[in-house]
Amino acid sequence: MDNSRKIQSKGIDIQQLEKDNLSNFFDKLTINDKSTIEPIEPIITIDSSNFAIKSGVSVLNGKKGSGKSTVLRVMMTLALMNEKPGWFDDLTIYVKPAKEKSVIYINTEMPDSLVKDMHDQILKDLGVTETPKNFKVLDFLGLDIERRQSAISDLFKVYDDIHLIFIDGGADTLEGVNDETSSIKAVETLIKLAQTYQTSIVNVIHLNQGNGETRGHYGQQSERKASGIATVKFDESKEVFEIKYGGKSRGTKMFKPIHFNYIDKNRVQRISPDTTATIVRKAKEDSLLQLVHTCFKDRKRIKREELTKLISDITGKSSRTGQNKFNEMLARNLVTIDEQKYAVCLTPIPENSQQLSIEV
Repeated sequence: MDNSRKIQSKGIDIQQLEKDNLSNFFDKLTINDKSTIEPIEPIITIDSSNFAIKSGVSVLNGKKGSGKSTVLRVMMTLALMNEKPGWFDDLTIYVKPAKEKSVIYINTEMPDSLVKDMHDQILKDLGVTETPKNFKVLDFLGLDIERRQSAISDLFKVYDDIHLIFIDGGADTLEGVNDETSSIKAVETLIKLAQTYQTSIVNVIHLNQGNGETRGHYGQQSERKASGIATVKFDESKEVFEIKYGGKSRGTKMFKPIHFNYIDKNRVQRISPDTTATIVRKAKEDSLLQLVHTCFKDRKRIKREELTKLISDITGKSSRTGQNKFNEMLARNLVTIDEQKYAVCLTPIPENSQQLSIEV
């Protein structure tokens, strides 16, 4: 006798039973005046703006070489610190201390030697020689795609109380970033894990090297569902790194770009807007000097008209720009005009001076 006949023989109304089960199901999903909802708990903030929250998945994105790993390292170090020393620059990032809870870093893309370097620098900044028991650095690079996905879920079977998970290369946990179905499933899985286990997940996503846009359906879906988004970039014109507000997410507020550079190979420092302006001004001055060296590399004198045309040709700009650049050279005493109306270079030309290949 099948189950339905057994139930009928006992006088149970199957339709009513199904209705009761569905009613209980929807009761669990209902929010009303008696509901007790915990307020949003920030886990990571950037300049007082929520970036990562408890039970949420946030996105840190940027191009290759933009400084994402450095920002991650600062975040992990702060999570493991009980008290921040005065010399450590937090780049306006606040991370709720993990205490005894686990902080897990997952690598899916970097060589293990670079991961070890990052690990060792974190220990150095913490002032310890042994890896803290609650700090787990996991190398998923050697795992196949399917196992990477399941291994993330398996973390919660081993570690009871996870504070933060950093996935460095979330797109490397699925076959293709442009497959809509698998992308949606992968993102929803991370969200469900964060909500079920009351943890915070930071998903690192690469931007396209060319146009700087998010990669495929996976990137778009990740940003759409993110509890916070931050973008890290290297500004070549200013020669500084910056952390930017990556997009509007619920419960976040816009913050001004955070500029930073390196004191040495591993230590970073925040740069004020005034300092950044100085860097920009120096970069422009250096570019102008390099332009002078390029124009006068093989000669000491150039007719004024020829020089303005040469400047336009080198920079790929208009004749008006060529004239403006020439006027700047005069104003900075880099060149002068002799009695024959020739432009004469007043600055020594380095032997290794090469023709500009960039716009200035």
